[in-house]
Amino acid sequence: MMREEDYVDLLPSGLLVPHYLIHCYLYYEAAESVISDSQFDELARRLNAEWDSTEHPHKKLLDRSALTSGGSYLRKFYPRRTIQAAKRMFPYTG
Repeated sequence: MMREEDYVDLLPSGLLVPHYLIHCYLYYEAAESVISDSQFDELARRLNAEWDSTEHPHKKLLDRSALTSGGSYLRKFYPRRTIQAAKRMFPYTG
């Protein structure tokens, strides 16, 4: 069984952006929290630490300053791919 703290550590760099967006969508739009606050904070911290070497087409949607301020993705636009992935990964969400 995967320990809670392993989730973020096991993500490849290329999946940091989509997972960050998925968890923002789930929390802010679907009112679901499927990872702990500490895991989300670690995800934001790692994405910020690996920002320069992380490549993803949706990276441009993120506000890097939010990663360091305890904030999150605040725009109301989520790529269709993000919404579909969130619903596939967690089908009991809105």
